[in-house]
Amino acid sequence: NAAIAAQLKRLRVASPIKMSTESFVSLEDRKANTELSMEGLKEVGKKVVDAIRAALKAVREAAKNFWIKITDTGGRLQKRALEMIKALDGKEGDIKNAKYMEHKGIKVIQWLSGGVKRADWPKQALSIVKATHAVLNWSKTIRTGLEVMAEGKVPNLPELNESAFADLPCGAKLVKTGADTFSYKLEVTKTREGVTESFDLPNKATLKTLLGQVAEVAGQLSQFRKDWQQTEGAIEGALKKLESKAGDKPNETQKEIQSKFQKAARAALSLPQTWGSFAFRCMSGYLQIAGIVLKNWEKLTKQ
Repeated sequence: NAAIAAQLKRLRVASPIKMSTESFVSLEDRKANTELSMEGLKEVGKKVVDAIRAALKAVREAAKNFWIKITDTGGRLQKRALEMIKALDGKEGDIKNAKYMEHKGIKVIQWLSGGVKRADWPKQALSIVKATHAVLNWSKTIRTGLEVMAEGKVPNLPELNESAFADLPCGAKLVKTGADTFSYKLEVTKTREGVTESFDLPNKATLKTLLGQVAEVAGQLSQFRKDWQQTEGAIEGALKKLESKAGDKPNETQKEIQSKFQKAARAALSLPQTWGSFAFRCMSGYLQIAGIVLKNWEKLTKQ
């Protein structure tokens, strides 16, 4: 009783039953009262699962709206990057010492560089490639962890490979939050310190490398909507399994599982969304710069 009450208090769920300690006067009474007690206990378990659903409702809805809204974005970015590579192949000459000075483009460069005067764009884009793979693999492992927790076990959930998030655009960094191994957030530098009103432009080979990386990332981001659907399915399936086991008497391990389940499910939904939004913006920025370079190719190659 004390374990159940403590668990319900933590989840802010009112207890619908009081477990009786009365003696049974007959076999029939024992059977009837036992059935009533189990029904009440299952009702407690249902309310616990309902509380977890309620806690995850906002983040599940936000992820759903985000991935449905940008369903075709990855495919469009990939197609545009490949078209630009083909267009570059048809261009004569090369960029040697050209500087970029258009005001609109400078704002994009300032955001991508994160305050660094000379940014290595292909290196940064390669970091996005690595990080995108890392997030997808991590999300898959978290889903497996949710299934393990639904079976009543406490898994060792993975940490992200932080080395995959080095050298990101915008001075972005992956930051661990809390004591859980699976809790992260993405911090983006907003300073423009160090940038100027002109920027050295990449040559043809560098620009093609950059666009190839943009195409690869865009292709991976197209998989994120499917990844979100798989995560949603894993959460729902695990919750139903947790509810089906509601007749088990809650103990310390089960309370730990329910707390970790809620946090892990939230992370599995929110981090791919955060990363997807950031990566889409970076890829769009690179394509915007490449588009302006292609548009002004003849003029820039004469500088």
